[in-house]
Amino acid sequence: MKSEDYFAIAARDYHYLLCRGYDSAGSRDFVGNRYQLRGEQRSMLYRGIFSRDESNKRRLRLADAGEVTEKNLHIDAANVLFTIASYLDGRKVFIATDGLLRDAAEMHSKTPGVKSLQSASRQMLHSLAAMHPAALSFYLNEKMPALAVLCQEIERSMKGMMFPVEYESFPKPDLQMVKMQNGILATADSSLINRSSLPVFDLAAYVLKEKFSASFLDLSYLNA
Repeated sequence: MKSEDYFAIAARDYHYLLCRGYDSAGSRDFVGNRYQLRGEQRSMLYRGIFSRDESNKRRLRLADAGEVTEKNLHIDAANVLFTIASYLDGRKVFIATDGLLRDAAEMHSKTPGVKSLQSASRQMLHSLAAMHPAALSFYLNEKMPALAVLCQEIERSMKGMMFPVEYESFPKPDLQMVKMQNGILATADSSLINRSSLPVFDLAAYVLKEKFSASFLDLSYLNA
């Protein structure tokens, strides 16, 4: 049996366990060991498969591109850019069971290069300029690789945008974003989404589909 076939079976078993309340880390280890999954496949389980209830709660929060028009968009810059850069680097990206695009990389050990992040920044900003939000707010992580490059790209793009653009770096930007009470949140960070009350826009997926006509493996079939 091919590795991909083992993953499909493992994904169903893992989802089954989560839907019955089993711990995600323990279930991942149990299923991963049983089917001898590779590191990338284990990451896909953990980052891409959630219980049916958890998935549906986040799906109900998703906004489409049309809803961004004339709204304040709060952008989790590192989360969005790392996902776009992973795709540009040829790494696995996929639609999780909650409908959000994620990558299979363990980002603490596979950080995108400066060139990939620079390219991701440009593509993101080009897409945002055409969406006509009321305002853009970028929340940057102080420890984000290529932070200076991103700031330069934002400064350059601000000159041609017909709406307010602001950015600021924080030690923990999620603590700032979770406080926002109006507008739309652009992120695929599960923890942040769960703590926020705002609708969620999958900016990374939008950019990749708009700029590269990208298609992705979609794990949402597990919720059927």
